[in-house]
Amino acid sequence: MFLFAAETFAGNLVEATIHGKTLQTLLHQKSLRDGPDSIEQGFLTRALWYDVHLSGSHMTPTIFDMNGWVMDELGPVSGPWTRSWCPSPPISPRTWMSRLTVIL
Repeated sequence: MFLFAAETFAGNLVEATIHGKTLQTLLHQKSLRDGPDSIEQGFLTRALWYDVHLSGSHMTPTIFDMNGWVMDELGPVSGPWTRSWCPSPPISPRTWMSRLTVIL
């Protein structure tokens, strides 16, 4: 995790991507082997924060699968909040951009 964070903040896209993909693979394998509850939510949240920071800084896709595996992992934690604060289902980036283009 610390190598991923260090390379992310140093601005090294290639190195940060390598460490991020390694971290994502290890977390995914642990989740499959030991179950979703085996991953500490704080650790996963920090990894996602670094991933989103890297993605935003370099305008690249995120390393972690935000609409698939991550939502499955965070589902038990974010489920009630998502239902109470977001009554409509999330939309894809393509749909969001098409709606934004219509507004502009």
